[in-house]
Amino acid sequence: MPTPTPVPCARGVAVPVPHDNLNLVADCETLLAIESTLAGGAGLNWSADIPMHDWEGVLLQGEGRSTRLVELQLARKELSGMIPPELGGLTSLRVLELGANDLTGTIPPSLGSLATLEKLSLAENALTGGIPASLGSLPRLMHLRLGDNRQLGGEVPPELGNLMDLRSLELPRCGLDGEIPAALGSLDRLAWLDISDNSLTGEFPSSLGNLAGLQHLFLHANDLEGQMPPELGDLAFLRTMSLSDNRLTGNIPPELGRLSLLRRLLLGNNNLTGNLPSEFDKLVNLRSLSLYDNSLTGEIPPGFGNLVNLQELNLTGNGLSGGIPPALGNLAVLQTMSLDGNSLGGNIPLGFGSLTNLERLYLQGNSLTGEIPQELGDLANLQELNLSANSLGGGVPSTLGALHRLRLLDLADNLITGRIPPELDDLPNLMHLRLHGLSLTGCVPQGLRDVQPEGLAYLGLPYCSG
Repeated sequence: MPTPTPVPCARGVAVPVPHDNLNLVADCETLLAIESTLAGGAGLNWSADIPMHDWEGVLLQGEGRSTRLVELQLARKELSGMIPPELGGLTSLRVLELGANDLTGTIPPSLGSLATLEKLSLAENALTGGIPASLGSLPRLMHLRLGDNRQLGGEVPPELGNLMDLRSLELPRCGLDGEIPAALGSLDRLAWLDISDNSLTGEFPSSLGNLAGLQHLFLHANDLEGQMPPELGDLAFLRTMSLSDNRLTGNIPPELGRLSLLRRLLLGNNNLTGNLPSEFDKLVNLRSLSLYDNSLTGEIPPGFGNLVNLQELNLTGNGLSGGIPPALGNLAVLQTMSLDGNSLGGNIPLGFGSLTNLERLYLQGNSLTGEIPQELGDLANLQELNLSANSLGGGVPSTLGALHRLRLLDLADNLITGRIPPELDDLPNLMHLRLHGLSLTGCVPQGLRDVQPEGLAYLGLPYCSG
């Protein structure tokens, strides 16, 4: 009887001393069998004539007969094939990284057999067919990343709630629909949850308030509705809450004021009503507070002046009234203040001249009165100043000529009178100047000829001579 021809991986090159490590021989044979299916037109250097430890994207671990394949790191390799179901037979695999390729087809349910898998990343491909429920059977999985597969579709499997070791679940931009499974609330080790930019529906599940270790929550750009559950105030380690661009209704829970570590609170473009919670004055670590395009009413709490680390304050497009609290002048690191499109009245606080890091100040579309503070000329980093569509009076402050970084100055549709200060000639970066609707006299400084003069033509003023 002829001697059987040894399989390629048992010839002593790809797997040294193959008779002592039949498991690694099996891993080797699996990879050789699927190479063309996975790589597509890209190609990999996997070959029985090359030691496995030199194979592209392959990591072995162990010595002698205990050596096994533990990682496949094949991100950004221009793979254009499909994910072979045979990968489910790599029984020692801890990391499967196939992200940022051009893979097509479905996610094989057989991947749910990888009992030692700790990280599965298939993000940034062109996968279809939904998320297999079998992925909920991976007992050691800590990181699941499937985002940016826009045609994946289907619902989030509730079986993912069985992944008790899961630290990060990233499913953004996958075309997912249906409701958020309440079972995800059992993932008490989860630190990062991102199911943003999908088509999720239904109410916000209060069970997410049980995620005691959650640090980052991204559910923006979906169709979630109903009220925000007060249980979200129990997420003591939360640093990011991003729920913008949904259909949430009701009041903002005052319990969110307990989130002392919160850095970003993004709730814009919903249907939220009621007042701004005064309890937010305790969110001293907050960097960004964005509540634009809701139906919030009442006054801006003076306690917002306690948010000394705030870099962005966006309250645009609500129904806020009353005056602008002078305490906002305490926000020394603020870079953007957007209070436009409300019903705010009274004067612009003189203390705004202390906001020396401010780059953008938007107060247009309110009912502000009084004069423009001369102190705004101290905002050396200001790039955009929009005070249009108010009832501001007095003249254009000459101190605005000191704002050398200013690109946009919009004072249109106010009650401002007098001359255009010649100091505006000193604004080297000014690109947009809007003064229409004002009762100005005199002439237009020569240096403004190079500015895009939106509204200047309607003033009927000549350019100054000399």
